[in-house]
Order: sequence, then structure tokens, then C-alpha cells
Amino acid sequence: MNTDRLVLDASHAGQTLSAVLRRWRDVPWSTAKEWCTRGKVTLNGTIERDPAARPGSGVVVELHLGARPADAAAPDALFLERWRLIHCDPQIVVVDKPPG
Repeated sequence: MNTDRLVLDASHAGQTLSAVLRRWRDVPWSTAKEWCTRGKVTLNGTIERDPAARPGSGVVVELHLGARPADAAAPDALFLERWRLIHCDPQIVVVDKPPG
């Protein structure tokens, strides 16, 4: 699971949760609000669904977004053992692999 953690400090004072998320993760307001309403954000371990909540300094914000695409699509070791990189440059990649 992909969980990111941020401990709020004085620079976050007075900001709404959606504003904190927007600034922290560089996402649009709609995305920050959606994360909250879908229960993907916790404050000190408790789910916070209100994007207008104003967490204080020292609060731990966690964002739970599920598996990262790279983690979900990671090839297994056996698969990689059967492939061999022959050549790689900016225009072409040549791979020796089993048929199929």
C-alpha cells in the first residue's frame, strides 16, 4: 500500500485539510477534496472526511492511495531471468527474450 505521511508544523496553521493536501502533493482542489470524502486521509490515525477540517500543529496526516502502479506491475524474478538486454540507446532497445 502507498501511504505518505506529513507532520504538520506552524507553517500549516489555519489551513484547511484540502489546502494542506493540495500544497503538499501539488494536486488540484478537486483531487484533495475527493481524497478526503473517499476516506483516504487520516489525522493521527483517524479517518477525516471533511476537507474543511483545520488540523493543528503536530498532527500527523497520512494519505492512503493504494498500490503504486510500479509496485503493482513489478515483474517477477523468473520473468526477468529469461530476458537479456542486447542494446539500448535513445532510438532503440533490443531485447533477447523467449518467443511470445
